[in-house]
Amino acid sequence: MDRENQVVRLSKQPDDQLRQKAHLDELFATVPEAIVLLDTDACILRVNPEFTRIFGYAEEEALGRLINELVAPEELRAEAEEYTRRGIRGETLNVETVGKRKDGTRVPVSLIWASLCRLREARFPST
Repeated sequence: MDRENQVVRLSKQPDDQLRQKAHLDELFATVPEAIVLLDTDACILRVNPEFTRIFGYAEEEALGRLINELVAPEELRAEAEEYTRRGIRGETLNVETVGKRKDGTRVPVSLIWASLCRLREARFPST
């Protein structure tokens, strides 16, 4: 009986992970804020629909591009690069600045940067 319970418990873990992933995917897709996932080189891995609506880039256009080349106005590029360096180093940022849409128009943005690695460490500290 214990072995059956163990098999059932083990088989539920992947289901729980799939449910959690589906929930996070739904949240990512429906949150009314632009969200961008970047790699450690500041290349875009994923954008949500609100990002595409605000900035005018289809997901396919954004993927693999450097975030600052895509949405930082030229006159604010150095500032944006500094925020990116700080965020990649693991700093949490909360900055009001200006972004650039695909058509070149400016849009006020709240840049909130949280490193997933740091969030994971806070949630699952090593022993």
